[in-house]
Amino acid sequence: MGYSIYSDYNNVVNNNAIAIVPVKGFNISEKYSINSINIYPQGTLDEDEIKGWHLDFSFKEIKKYFYDSTLITFPIEYERKNLMGVLLPSEKNKLINTVSERAEDVMNVLRYINSNFDKLSNLPQRAGYISGLKSGFLIYYPYMKMSDYVADKYHVLNITIGNGLSIDIDEAIASGARQYKACAELNIHERTYTRWKNPTTPLEDQRPLTIRPEPHNKIVPEVHQEIMTVSNSDHYKGLSPHQIVPKLLDEEERYIASESTMYRVLRETDMIHQKSPERRKASTHKATDPNQVWMWDITWLPGAVKGFYFYLYLILDLYSQKIVGWEIWPEESSENASVLVKKTVLSEGCSMRSEPLVLH
Repeated sequence: MGYSIYSDYNNVVNNNAIAIVPVKGFNISEKYSINSINIYPQGTLDEDEIKGWHLDFSFKEIKKYFYDSTLITFPIEYERKNLMGVLLPSEKNKLINTVSERAEDVMNVLRYINSNFDKLSNLPQRAGYISGLKSGFLIYYPYMKMSDYVADKYHVLNITIGNGLSIDIDEAIASGARQYKACAELNIHERTYTRWKNPTTPLEDQRPLTIRPEPHNKIVPEVHQEIMTVSNSDHYKGLSPHQIVPKLLDEEERYIASESTMYRVLRETDMIHQKSPERRKASTHKATDPNQVWMWDITWLPGAVKGFYFYLYLILDLYSQKIVGWEIWPEESSENASVLVKKTVLSEGCSMRSEPLVLH
């Protein structure tokens, strides 16, 4: 006799149920309790309670998924609406998302409090992942002492999504739902559902296997070879298709293919590449003594009247950072700059230099 889920949740109200979510590949040595959440070690939950009354599964069928796994249990607000316990696809999807998200929240807590957990790696399988299904768990009703098995058949790995959806439509129709209503819940057309149910319809996507006709304007191998020959000839090998096409028409009155076709053929054969622009080296000047390189600029100075400016002409020595000359004029002109340069050359004694003076 193991732990009793009925005893742990005997105070659950009638419109609530207990979600029992298996976690494969995660072992604990003792039971954890966090408020209304319980985590049971493998094989410690009372087997007779899991075997309780149910209609849609056998205990033998799910024992290897549930009884032999670590189990997370917590109450959820969910009421069994009919005796068969059949859910419409939209209801099932909402229930699966609610239970799976909460179970993962519990696992995030266990990652930190369980000393046996390797914090450098993830869990081998997430909560509720069983045998190729994205989510699978039990819904236990303490007040009825029975349970339902809920599995996410939308994500069965060995069949297509269409086949997986048709399983749930079949269940809804068997429970009395109209076919067009069940298809509308999944946003698919009845004809799509009928095609999925047809045993002659292949399950795999046929689009990649379709034999499509060749375009009527596809170039023939002879034209392909002619493009290669012309592009590699001495006369045209340095030109692009944008230049080759008009040059062929002007000089030889010959048209082989369009520019785009020639570009495509050359690109397919790895014979055309975009040339990167040549980078010009920046012009630089180096000064090892004063009065070898001067730098000059003109700066606008605001005047007393809005919109009126004075102009500061300034020359700076590159080596010493000395202001070797400056003047302020009411206008900007090359004549004023020439006057300033001449004055500065004389004031700095550079008129008799044997080496050239650079003005940058």
